[in-house]
Amino acid sequence: RSEDVMHGGAMMAFADTLGGAVSILNLPGDTRWTTVESKTNFTAVALRGSRIVGECVPLDRGRRTLVLQTRITTEGGRLLAIVTQTHLVLAGHAAENEPILHNTAARPARRRDRTNAEGSTP
Repeated sequence: RSEDVMHGGAMMAFADTLGGAVSILNLPGDTRWTTVESKTNFTAVALRGSRIVGECVPLDRGRRTLVLQTRITTEGGRLLAIVTQTHLVLAGHAAENEPILHNTAARPARRRDRTNAEGSTP
């Protein structure tokens, strides 16, 4: 029965929280970043009342991206889910009192001028 197991979205939120904490620990304090990809593979369910354990480690620390993997297990070590996330390091630093994460969807798209091989606009 579904009410006897932990909801997958709750496990994903747990992994996302751990991923955010690991990014904060691996980037300078005033660096802006955002999650660009998050993938979860569920392997088992956590029964009601059981404790889960999460461990998040950086797989790759690049100049512009940080790739993380979170393993969620039972206390006994049974694998429940593996979550892989990619965090994009944004250019510049956060201003004082500016939130680290931004909603970029509200910003208008920039028009790019395109030219063809002869240098004229198509």
